Amino acid sequence: MKTQKWWIYVMYPLDEWVGWAEAKESDPEVQEALKALRYREVWEGDIQQGPYIRELPGGEYEAYGPQVVGVKQLNNGTAFFVSPVELPWLKDYEAR
Repeated sequence: MKTQKWWIYVMYPLDEWVGWAEAKESDPEVQEALKALRYREVWEGDIQQGPYIRELPGGEYEAYGPQVVGVKQLNNGTAFFVSPVELPWLKDYEAR
């Protein structure tokens, strides 16, 4: 089985998730994203809001693009984003 690389971004608290859809934790892609987030040990594992999912635009010949999963942590409201592709405009927020 091929291992998926995930990019994880840690940001300030978000109160509004405009353009995001509620995701089911039972969704296999959401489960994999949350597992990657837990593995990186940057998230405490609690959820105040989410998980949410947002699809990025596809390429020239692709109807659908990759999906990003977002959650807001209960403890301090930190927002986490897990993506199967690098999001260069969020480089300053990338989990190290």
